[in-house]
Amino acid sequence: MKIIDHLKPRVHIGFTATPNRDDGRGLNKAFNDIIFERDLKWGIKNKYLSDIDCRRVTVSWNTKRLHSRGGDFALNELDAEVNNPTANEQVAKAYEELAIGQTLIFASSVKHAYALSEYIPGSYVVDGKTPLEERREIIQAFSNREIPALINFGVFTEGTDLPLIETILLARPTKNQALYSQMVGRGVRVCEGKEFLRLIDCVGLSNSSKLCTAPNLFGINEDELTDDAKSVIDGRILDLEDRISWADNTPKGWVIRDRKVDVLDGDDTLVAWTILPGNKRFVSGVGWQVELNGPDAVGEYKAIYRGSKGTTERTYKTLEEADNRVFLWLTNNPNAGGNSQFIWAREKTETWNNKPASGKQLKFLREILTNEEYESVTALRPNRHECAIIIEMKQREQELLSIEALGACPVCGRGLRPSTTGKRWMCRSNHFSKKENGEWVRDAGCGFILNPMYKGRKVPKKVLKDLLENKTARYNNQQIRIAHGDDSYYISG
Repeated sequence: MKIIDHLKPRVHIGFTATPNRDDGRGLNKAFNDIIFERDLKWGIKNKYLSDIDCRRVTVSWNTKRLHSRGGDFALNELDAEVNNPTANEQVAKAYEELAIGQTLIFASSVKHAYALSEYIPGSYVVDGKTPLEERREIIQAFSNREIPALINFGVFTEGTDLPLIETILLARPTKNQALYSQMVGRGVRVCEGKEFLRLIDCVGLSNSSKLCTAPNLFGINEDELTDDAKSVIDGRILDLEDRISWADNTPKGWVIRDRKVDVLDGDDTLVAWTILPGNKRFVSGVGWQVELNGPDAVGEYKAIYRGSKGTTERTYKTLEEADNRVFLWLTNNPNAGGNSQFIWAREKTETWNNKPASGKQLKFLREILTNEEYESVTALRPNRHECAIIIEMKQREQELLSIEALGACPVCGRGLRPSTTGKRWMCRSNHFSKKENGEWVRDAGCGFILNPMYKGRKVPKKVLKDLLENKTARYNNQQIRIAHGDDSYYISG
């Protein structure tokens, strides 16, 4: 900032491989936007980096009582905790049972590195005092597979190019995300014959929400996860988000996560967000949805609004600004008024948090949940707000399935469903009520209702999905599209 303030450039651009700071502050004071980025997932998918196979080992150390210095554990206290015969023997056993091929081990201190080497036959320690020529000889022997394991403390953290590394064993816990990424990063170089990197994460008892583990590589805080989600962390990291989503995306998981987030964050937002792993927030009701993602590297939050007027994206500088704007949007949205406020307005939800689930809610849960899901949820004695979250998330789940099956509404992006008669397809945002004269009137939603007929013939579902996704499609050797009349949508040539 001193350099920028001195030079006062009209435009400046920055490049970084480590956008995340240890103190959690974004780059927003120096930069306005992220204009280009490539992350770990992109590198793995495009074969620039090797995939990572995660394995977790419980070691008998306890970091609960350790103090912090400079954003990480105090090194002298950390070494005293982890460097003991019992823990070192457990680390050596993890190496023996789980390590594959050439292994790089990170210790908590130089003393710890030499202590571990006593338990791992054939291993070598490289420290800051190792002569340069000797270090070169050790690295060459490691590259020739003459030495199976290298143990270090702070030597091979940055700038080390050893593509042959097939296993990284982290025998030191850390709260420093940049350090954690650097240590794991030593092993993601691609190498002929190397299918993946085996990452062995040694973990013990901890009460720190900032303790780094494999999910942090994808921006997921492990403390946000339920026990079911934590149980599926082992495995290929490219599929980690899908495994976590699958394990955590249950009615029981939604309730537990909602309770856990309240405890961890002390969330005082105006909107009663449903928190999803990976810094994602979500809230929805009949005829509307809002997703909030962030913060990104410059501290910005992206809100995605879906309602009767279509889909809109907005970017905000802070969570407070994003929350206030979303709250204002919901307040002015007629579809989000009345009892819907008990879903999204935190002041209203506090009332529901203190009331047990109503009989009507439990009856509805019985209808939409499996027996196993219903029993697991009711065992938690959910309150009215938690029941509302389950109903909301189940509706979202059904909507995602409908989008996958048929496509998204071309007006607002929501899912589609058949009409009561089954003769038309309509947006799930549409809501109808019956008036006193017996007439059904739409009182919410974007209004998309499509007659899937073209020239007297019903368009096949596969063609209809293609039409919804691409705006045009081929049917009977003709190009067709969706047209809009005065008050309806129809298929035109």
